[in-house]
Amino acid sequence: LDKILFQVGKLAAALVISLFNFAALIVIIAGADETFLSLKLMLAGLVCGVITGAVTLAVIKHRSRCREEVKLELSEGYTERFFEAAEASASMKDLSKFITLAVAYNLCGEWEKTLEKLDLLDESTFVMRPTGAHMYYSSKLMAYVLAGDRENADAVYKKGFYYMNTYMNSPFYGEWVSLGLAMYEHMRGNYAESLKLLDNAAGLQKAGAKPYTRIPDENFRCVLCCWKAKNLMALGRTDGIRKMMEGCGKFYKTPFYEKMTYDIVKELNENEAIS
Repeated sequence: LDKILFQVGKLAAALVISLFNFAALIVIIAGADETFLSLKLMLAGLVCGVITGAVTLAVIKHRSRCREEVKLELSEGYTERFFEAAEASASMKDLSKFITLAVAYNLCGEWEKTLEKLDLLDESTFVMRPTGAHMYYSSKLMAYVLAGDRENADAVYKKGFYYMNTYMNSPFYGEWVSLGLAMYEHMRGNYAESLKLLDNAAGLQKAGAKPYTRIPDENFRCVLCCWKAKNLMALGRTDGIRKMMEGCGKFYKTPFYEKMTYDIVKELNENEAIS
């Protein structure tokens, strides 16, 4: 597709230049006293042709960066190289890419960077452009939960309540919204409600909701298991947690969720030793 775009860009640039040159030729034929005007038309055509080519190359370059980001996410996970590529391709004009980067920071427990990114967006844009609002608010909600900031988590929940609850069953990242709401309910101590939301997220993932790729998919399943275990332990229902966490052993984890998995198993061992 990039080759096609490149050829289309070349043709578009050549066409623009040709049109201006043709106009200049008409002016020359019409009268010799219009030579200066024809030169201006030729120059304008050259400038427009260069701009057209530059825009085409910029689009191809952006697509290449996006492909590199996806390739690294699938093959390596959320590594430093992935974030370098993701930062290079992220743009507030491409809201989905921008928010995807914020989600990845949440998965690594780097909630400060998530908030840093999302604070660059103007929430008023979602009034006219609701696409992405559910991910924006749920990602911000996750970040404040990870930070342990109940006050700001409550404020974000109130602001984004409509978007999150409307699109939590959407095939487009609805499972991430459900996860964010589940984390928030856990923070509030509503463990049973949190479990319901986690089950909803798992159901959406099985139904094929995005992401449906290996490392993001594995990582998401691990995250669900960790929060499910935390809820069950808070309710005193420890049966089956160990087996569930052992099943997570084969899944891809970020260091943040690797530590959470370790801490859950450690707490289970300590509780069993006491009893």
